[in-house]
Amino acid sequence: MKILDKFLAVLFSLTLTVVALIIIAIVAGWRQPLFYVNMAFGQTSLRWLVAAFAGVVFLIGLWLLLVTLRRPPVLQAVARSTALGEVRITLLALQSMVKKAAGKVNGVKEIKPRLKFTPEGVAVFLQVMIVPEIDIPETAAELQEKVRDYLERYAGIRVVEIRVLVENLAEEIRARVE
Repeated sequence: MKILDKFLAVLFSLTLTVVALIIIAIVAGWRQPLFYVNMAFGQTSLRWLVAAFAGVVFLIGLWLLLVTLRRPPVLQAVARSTALGEVRITLLALQSMVKKAAGKVNGVKEIKPRLKFTPEGVAVFLQVMIVPEIDIPETAAELQEKVRDYLERYAGIRVVEIRVLVENLAEEIRARVE
């Protein structure tokens, strides 16, 4: 849910809560709100103000209903046709495969993969955190090789490019001697 949607949901919930509390108070015997309601509907200028408020609440409610019922975005998938039908591999599955392959490279501590589908295959963008005092170009090349081999072997897709961004170095955890 986006920030605007969350804000509208909070506003809508608070409005409904206040209206519900006023109705409960009226049912319990508090007559003051009825006086204000009669006054609001008795004067033309206040009637338009109440109508505008009700219209805004209606639109917020309609918007929240549409946001709630909106279909989630379809995850992109790679399709392969076989004799028995179609096999689709989602972006999420491919990202998991990239993480698994990257985990086999010594020195890689954390990885954030992003994939982009192209007509020729898939492009992979990796943001990695590696341990200090390691050969970065060699580690990046090994990472590219392992990820490409893993995706081509197990997913059967062509990898057109793999870009590696070494975002940070992981802090070394030193053993404490007591």
